[in-house]
Amino acid sequence: AIHITIDEIDSFAKVKKIDPETVPQSLNPPRLPEETFKKGLENILGERTRLKDWGGENLDIYSTNLVIKGRRVAAGFALKGPAKKGSLTPKKMGANGDQIDRLLSQSISIAIVQYEGDIAGSIPSLMEKLARDKARSEDKNIYYCIINILDSYRLRMAYPKAFQS
Repeated sequence: AIHITIDEIDSFAKVKKIDPETVPQSLNPPRLPEETFKKGLENILGERTRLKDWGGENLDIYSTNLVIKGRRVAAGFALKGPAKKGSLTPKKMGANGDQIDRLLSQSISIAIVQYEGDIAGSIPSLMEKLARDKARSEDKNIYYCIINILDSYRLRMAYPKAFQS
């Protein structure tokens, strides 16, 4: 299980040009609708397959267009929009709090959770544990990444056209 940041994902290379110290406290709007953020990521990745949202989905985006260290990998994203309030915890992820479990049960090499808000320490802890279990059972590296409000804003600033609704 390998934790990486968006700065280490080649597909998001423009983010490196956005110094975290220069990111404002809030953008306009402060939080994008989940569907808008989803389309933005799909635009950046050049994803043509658009999954429909529904309550029991295992992931919000599945893509084999994400590039890490020069290699395309299968990526799964779980996105949480402004309908969620406060710090993101596993309990707020899926009707049964099992969205991270379902995400990491998919045939992916990287699991990414994105939320334009604070993310509780229990999210990366759970992701690390599940990624470690998956890595052992599949005998391969499994990456996991958290895109919090700061990195969400950096993405929006680096790729403004991708996030236009």
